[in-house]
Formats: sequence, C-alpha cells, structure tokens
Amino acid sequence: MKKLILKTILTSLLGVLAGLTLVWGIISLAFPGMLVKPFLNIGMEKTSAWYAASSYIRTHDLEDLADATEISIRAGNDKQVAYYGNIFIHRDGFAEFCAEKDKDETVTFDYKQFICGQVAVAYYRLGENERAFETAFYAIDRTFDGDNAVAVLAETVIYKQDKATLTLIYNELGLKTFDDMTYYKAFMTILQSKIASLQ
Repeated sequence: MKKLILKTILTSLLGVLAGLTLVWGIISLAFPGMLVKPFLNIGMEKTSAWYAASSYIRTHDLEDLADATEISIRAGNDKQVAYYGNIFIHRDGFAEFCAEKDKDETVTFDYKQFICGQVAVAYYRLGENERAFETAFYAIDRTFDGDNAVAVLAETVIYKQDKATLTLIYNELGLKTFDDMTYYKAFMTILQSKIASLQ
C-alpha cells in the first residue's frame, strides 16, 4: 500500500515537473521577451541577455535590439555586444532612439556615445582593432566631451598600453575640428603624453 502511495506521489511530481518544463519551453521559444526582466532582476545578466537576443531574432524590434545590446554590455559578453551592438548602431531609427533616450531624466550620459563606446571596446577586446576604431569614430560629430566613444576606447587602449592603436586614435583626432575645442585640446595633450610614455 505504501509503495502504491509513493508511486502515485512520484508520478504526480514527475507529471507536474514535465508540465512546468513544457510551459517553460513554450515561453522560451514563443515569448522569450517575457523572461528578460525576471532573469535580469535576479542578477542573471548572461541568461537575460540571451533571452533579449532571442526576442530580437523573433521580433526584429528596435527596443528588443537595444535590450540585447545593453544587457550584453552589463553581462560583459563582448561577442554579443559587438554582434548586436553593431546591428543596433546601423539600424534605421538608431539616431531617433538615442534622442528619445537622452530625453529620459534617468539617463545621465549621451546614449549614442555610450553604446558606440561600449561596442568599440568590445571589438577592441576581441582583437578587431579596425572595427573598434571605425565604431568609435562613427559616433563623433560636432561635439567632443568627456563621455564620447573615442575617449572610452582610448581609456581601454591606454590601460592595455597599446601605443600603436593610441597613436592611430591621436592622428585621426588631429584631423578633426569641433564646435568647442576646450576638452578636445586637453584630451589631445593627455594622449600625446601617454604616447610619449609608452615603449
């Protein structure tokens, strides 16, 4: 009798587990966007980034693409940052999306510069220096302040003590002019000093 009861309980538990697994599988495949925030809220950034990327692949929605890029940045997944970030930067509507983000009072940085800077750094860490360089300079327009994509990439290059790439950045910046040259001049002086100090 006890064996029959235990067998019934075990069968019921297995049935519930199978049902939950089926529901989880259906949600994961059909509605991956629903799982982005729950995993992000419990600190599982890599899993959340995977679901955000899966949602973008399914919907091709710009918001999903932004989530895939942003969460991949938080997760430190350079391959996903470079892949989805590059698509995001070159997607129609990227400039308008950035402008909307910049209106948000909780965003305290230039969104376009942030995304391009992080994508450039991801490329650089993956050894794709040319794409890193192109991505950082793609973000530059008539303004040059402390949070721009080129400065973000330059910080990483300085940390790696990569004189050749730092010299390329310096030389390319030397060809530019900006509406306000104050920060630019100070930054160029810093780069010049760093290049001179590297072997």
